[in-house]
Amino acid sequence: MHTLAAGFDDSSIKLFDLRAVAKVQKLKESNDFEGVQEVAFSNSGRLLFAAYKNTKLKVWDTFTGLKAQQIDGYHKKTLNSISLSCDGATLASVGKDGVINTFQ
Repeated sequence: MHTLAAGFDDSSIKLFDLRAVAKVQKLKESNDFEGVQEVAFSNSGRLLFAAYKNTKLKVWDTFTGLKAQQIDGYHKKTLNSISLSCDGATLASVGKDGVINTFQ
């Protein structure tokens, strides 16, 4: 995979093709204004998981540029970190509330 994802305070995520050194896509919902804390690609690179300062976790389809899913209600404070297991089957999220959640 030759793609870099960068999250920004305006809630956008920009994808860059490292071979062409160019921006290839911007992921953002027009009504969202919370900053992106962290991003993680699925093993295939098709899905991009994003943790936001407003406690939401979004799953983006990098092929279509559309939000595939939103997970919220699991944290009461800002998400600090997300991580995928080596096999890509489990996503873990950690919030400032001290809660660790796992999703399969």
